[in-house]
Formats: sequence, C-alpha cells, structure tokens
Amino acid sequence: MIEVARQLRDKGEVVRLVSLYAERDQHLIKSNSDFVWLTWSPLSHTISEFLGIEIDAQFRFNESSEKSEAAFYDALKKVYRLPRKTLEQIYDSDVIRHFYNEAERRALIAKWAAK
Repeated sequence: MIEVARQLRDKGEVVRLVSLYAERDQHLIKSNSDFVWLTWSPLSHTISEFLGIEIDAQFRFNESSEKSEAAFYDALKKVYRLPRKTLEQIYDSDVIRHFYNEAERRALIAKWAAK
C-alpha cells in the first residue's frame, strides 16, 4: 500500500492514507509520516461519523445468498478444508496479521482446517 502511494505521489497525485486501526497502525503511521493520514478511533467516533455518511447497520453488501451460485457456495463452505500447515502459513502472513489478532487467526485456522 505504501509503495503504491509513493508511486502515485511521485506522479503528481495527491495521496492521503486512511487507517481504520489507528492504535494498531501507529508504527506504520510514524514510519510514513511524509503522508497525510486520516485515522479513525472507535473511542472517539463511530465509523459513520468518521466517514461522514449514514450507514444502515442492517444493510449487507455483496450478500452471497442473493447470488445465483448461493447453493453451490453454501455447499462448498461446508466441505472445503485445507491442511492445517497451509492455513498456518496463510494466517501467519503480515497482511493477515495486520487485520486479525492471534485469537481470530487461531479461530479461522480451526474453522477451515481439515479434520
């Protein structure tokens, strides 16, 4: 993300970066202080307030149950599993670690691991 932002800025684009995880991203924000950062803190604002838009909490985006492949997708989720070692490698990546804490990653591994 940062590299792409630098490339865009070098081409003359105005670039502002957004962090929805201000506390977790402090190291990223500090090490890239040459960018303007918009940060959200759930302690001070709701996501609706931060974005400046009304969000209907009942509205679901990209609902798989409403698509033509819904039955296939539901069946696939019930039977598709990966080897635990493969999942551990996937969920140990920097990108995944950025968005999920240790407990969440363990739960996802348990959910998708072959029994």
